[in-house]
This record gives sequence, structure tokens and C-alpha cells, in this order.
Amino acid sequence: MVRRKKRYLMPMGIAGLYRFEEEEETKIKLKPSQVIYLVLAISILFLLIRFLFFI
Repeated sequence: MVRRKKRYLMPMGIAGLYRFEEEEETKIKLKPSQVIYLVLAISILFLLIRFLFFI
């Protein structure tokens, strides 16, 4: 037999708020420090392109 997950019943008067049991899974997992490094690298790249090719 298949074992079922426990379901929690919410009261009917919850003003349009829903409870989702499944979690969102992202395909790309980045740490906050990696995002900062990526933004800095892209910014430096754009500055280099601007100064090297448009002077």
C-alpha cells in the first residue's frame, strides 16, 4: 500500500490564502556571495568594454 502524507486542513475563512505542501525546487542554486561576485564581475566587464572600445 502507498503511504499518504499527512494533510493539514485549514479553516475555510482564511481570506484567499492557500497553503502549498510541496516546496519549490530551483535548478540553479547560488549562495548570496556568489551572486555578489557575479554582479561585480559583470559590472567590471561592462566598464572595461566601455573604456577600451569607446574612447
